[in-house]
Amino acid sequence: MNDQQKMRTALQFHQQGQHAKAQNIYEALLKELPDDPQVNHFLGMLYQQLGEHQKALPLLSKAAKLIPQHAQAHSVLAVSLLETGQLDEAITHLRLALKANPNYAPAHNSLGMALKQQGDLASAIASYETAARLNPRAAQIHNNLGNALAEDGRLERAIASYRQAIKLQPSY
Repeated sequence: MNDQQKMRTALQFHQQGQHAKAQNIYEALLKELPDDPQVNHFLGMLYQQLGEHQKALPLLSKAAKLIPQHAQAHSVLAVSLLETGQLDEAITHLRLALKANPNYAPAHNSLGMALKQQGDLASAIASYETAARLNPRAAQIHNNLGNALAEDGRLERAIASYRQAIKLQPSY
C-alpha cells in the first residue's frame, strides 16, 4: 500500500469513528512523512477530537505553517488554542483563517467564541451574525448568537436565534 492509499484508509477509519485504527496509520505516516501538511493536520484533528489538545497543538501548528493559506488549518488550530486557554494566539489564527477565506463560517463562529471570552460582545455578535449568514443551517451558530445576544441584554433577538437553532436541531 502506498502513502496515498494509507492516507485514504486512515481518513476512512477517522470518518467512521474508528479512531485507534486511524491513529495508528496517521502515526506511521507521520514517521515516514514528518513534513506532510495533511498528515500533521488530520492526526492533529484526531487528537483534538479525542480531547488531547496538547498532542494536537504541535501537529496543527506545523500544518498551519506548512499551508499558511489554508483557512481550515488555522481554524482547527485555533480551537485547540482556545481549549488550552491561549486566547490571543487563537484569535490571531482565526484572523489568518479569515484572511485566507473570508467566507469560512466555522472561523467566524470560533472567532465569536474567542471574542466573547475576551468580553467583546459587540464583535462576538458581529462574528456570529456573519457565520449565521454564511451557514444559516448550523444550529450551533444560532445558539451561540443567541447566547451572546442574551448576555448583551437583547432578549427578543436572542429568543429568535434560539428558536432558529431549535428549528434546525430540536435538541437545542
